[in-house]
Amino acid sequence: DMIAIAPGRVYVIEELRTGRMGGLWVRVLHPSRPDGMTDAPYTSAYAHLSSVKVKGGQIVKRGQVIGTVKGNYLPKLMLSEKNNYVDPDNHGPGYSYMDFFKGPLEADEECCDNYEVLNNKLWKQWQITFEIDKKRVGWLEDNLDKWHSRGNVRNRSQACQWSRIEKFRYLETLYKFQPKLFDISAEQFESKRNEFYANQAMVATLPFEK
Repeated sequence: DMIAIAPGRVYVIEELRTGRMGGLWVRVLHPSRPDGMTDAPYTSAYAHLSSVKVKGGQIVKRGQVIGTVKGNYLPKLMLSEKNNYVDPDNHGPGYSYMDFFKGPLEADEECCDNYEVLNNKLWKQWQITFEIDKKRVGWLEDNLDKWHSRGNVRNRSQACQWSRIEKFRYLETLYKFQPKLFDISAEQFESKRNEFYANQAMVATLPFEK
């Protein structure tokens, strides 16, 4: 079974027509917008399912079964941050790789299922990144496709891009070895670092049932 990586609302269910890698596709909005709007800070997509266990518009909890996988289908999870595909592994518990959720589900109501809270945290991370890198020494916009896009992706909007967490980790490494490139002291950087990780917006967990 494939399960929801975080609480949200089912946005769309479609059938994929790509040969052996077809099957069903479910897209979930994170968080579930109370006003019914379809824009959300994060969106997860569960592809190549043989059957679906949810309905359009349904509210889902973390760990709830989205669908099943059988036969030759190879399931795939995709995560979008502000409409850009990013690596979901970097949004796991403890700001690292995805793992099975061990905390109380009630915590999701504050960290992952409140639109204003989650959106504000996301933009706070963006603001902190800009404050640290005022000289733009770590600005990666021109090189995004080099690391994350697949060779057969012609449309840049479909390529996997750097998430806010990945960009900040790049700055951490750059500051460690070349601090003189930045107009910020070590104490200031550490303070901003702690603030950044305290505002982790999405906490994603493994999409497969244990």
